[in-house]
Amino acid sequence: MDLIKNKEHLTLVGLDKLTKISTGMNSYRLYIPNYAIQDKFEYVPLNGYYINGFIAGDGCLALNTKYKNFAKMSIQISQHKNNKGLLFSIANYFKSSNKIYFHDINSIQLTLSGIKF
Repeated sequence: MDLIKNKEHLTLVGLDKLTKISTGMNSYRLYIPNYAIQDKFEYVPLNGYYINGFIAGDGCLALNTKYKNFAKMSIQISQHKNNKGLLFSIANYFKSSNKIYFHDINSIQLTLSGIKF
């Protein structure tokens, strides 16, 4: 934001800085980080706090009340396709049979849902 605020994006040097920032973002990451690989020292085990933070940053919680006698709640988490293992781990944490599917060519989505009467 500072680059744009300072109008640096209007120069070749500023555009180069923006390009470097962009290629370092998750959508261009071509590796699976060690914190997501269970056998690595840096692995961060899943727990409710981790998943809560993850959903707050990359997820969506929805409650559908269009039905008269019940509501349907769902959690959706979208990630780059390289984080498929992490989404499977989250699905397993909830003991969910819900599927992970491709949202587009480079992103995947996990939807956890159920019905409460």
